[in-house]
Amino acid sequence: ADCCWTRLNGMEVWVGTNKAPPGTSAPNKKCGHFTTVGKGATVTVQCPANTVGQYVFVYIPGNGKVITLCEVQVFEACSGERLCPDSGCKRGQSANVAFGKTAVHSSNHSSLLYVASHAVDGDFRTHIQYCSHTDIQTDPWWYVDLGCERTVAKVT
Repeated sequence: ADCCWTRLNGMEVWVGTNKAPPGTSAPNKKCGHFTTVGKGATVTVQCPANTVGQYVFVYIPGNGKVITLCEVQVFEACSGERLCPDSGCKRGQSANVAFGKTAVHSSNHSSLLYVASHAVDGDFRTHIQYCSHTDIQTDPWWYVDLGCERTVAKVT
C-alpha cells in the first residue's frame, strides 16, 4: 500500500496442503522471502520447481507486525498435467489462480474494513481502503485457498 510498504519487510511466502500457518507444525514449503520492500514495489517470489499446494501463505515472523496486501496473484505452472479439474492452464503458460478465491488472515484490523478478500479481488489500487490489513500482532499471516492442489510457479 502507498502508506505502508515497510510492513512487508521480512515477508515469507509458503505453499502447501495444510492450512495451519507457518510457525506451527504445518509441513508446508517455503517458496522464498524478502528482507526489504521498497515504496510502490511489486514483490515477486519464485517458487522452487514442483511446489504443490492448495494454500498460499504470506507470513511475517516477529512481534508488533502487520500485513497489508493490496493484490496477491498466484501463478500456476502449466506443465500439461492438471492437478485441479478447473485448471485452464495450457502447457508453457502461467495463469493467476488466486483471483476471487477465499482468503483469510490471522486478525482483522479494528475498523473491520480491510478484509482478507481485498487482496484477491482484482483491484490493483494501492490506497489502504482497497487492501487487506491485519491488526498489529505477533507472527501475522494471510492465506488464499486455491480450491485444490496446484503447482505454484510464483507469487506476486
